[in-house]
Amino acid sequence: MAVDMRRSRIAQRERLILFDENVSTSADKQGIATTIAHEFAHQWFGNLVSPRWWSYTWLNEGFATYFEWFITAEVEKDWRIEDQFVIKEVQVALAADCLESSHPMTNLVNSPADISSIFDSISYAKAGSVIRMMSHFLSTSIFKAGLNTYLNAHHHNTAEASDLFTALHTSFLTVNPTSEISVIDVMNTWTTQMGYPVITVNRNYDTARTAKVKQKTETNGWRIRCDDQMTQSSHRSWHYLHQKSAAAQPERFLLTASADSSDNHDYKWWVPLTFTTNTSKDFTTTQTQIWLKASENETDLTDIAANDDWVIFNKQQIDIV
Repeated sequence: MAVDMRRSRIAQRERLILFDENVSTSADKQGIATTIAHEFAHQWFGNLVSPRWWSYTWLNEGFATYFEWFITAEVEKDWRIEDQFVIKEVQVALAADCLESSHPMTNLVNSPADISSIFDSISYAKAGSVIRMMSHFLSTSIFKAGLNTYLNAHHHNTAEASDLFTALHTSFLTVNPTSEISVIDVMNTWTTQMGYPVITVNRNYDTARTAKVKQKTETNGWRIRCDDQMTQSSHRSWHYLHQKSAAAQPERFLLTASADSSDNHDYKWWVPLTFTTNTSKDFTTTQTQIWLKASENETDLTDIAANDDWVIFNKQQIDIV
């Protein structure tokens, strides 16, 4: 065991925390900082409030993963921790979740073997990435208030995902009392089904300043056609649109799709969308500008940009798409 973590006590292997300026690298230094932050986060997420069953392991490891980066970023402002999160967690999550062998964050656990296998990239990297996305669409203040409510309501006890979402939704409603958005419904689409959506944006140059956003999940990757050029793309989430015309064929990305797959689940998500244009160039504001609802295959955006203006969606790769 690399770390023995109990309430008020954290024991770690020396190789994980020892630093010698004459020998250790910058990566070693960052690794020590993030490891300490991760394990201290477990004092709240895992010790103060424990998951009700192994199915909710991500409530421990997802939050510890999120806070190992968030806390370190608060201390070391020059390490560009937020940018590293995208490479080391979000991309890892996308790679793991594009396999047919993936599983939902909240997953059925019935045996010791199931318990061992649940400690994987989905419970760590994907859960941490989904929590990061949630913190942005809620706003930092609502996210913190909701976590305080959750921890105070269940301290020295156990909890499950619905307890967390209820606390966050309550905090959300205090600021947005007339909103139709249910944090519970939104988060259930991200935690109770595997995979992630591919979102495509089709700009309409005949009707100025409009675009159509679609979500669809199938197999065999996804393609984007710009004029007469056909390109095969990986499961990246930034959509750069500047051509006079653009058409997309959206499909759920699977690294290898099985012809005899028995998965017939109708995958749909609540997707918080952000975008910026050449005119605004605002990559900092990451609160949701428009929602693509789980009940919608597509939605129309109006007044997004002039015809000669580019548009980039998914600022800072906040969304897991």
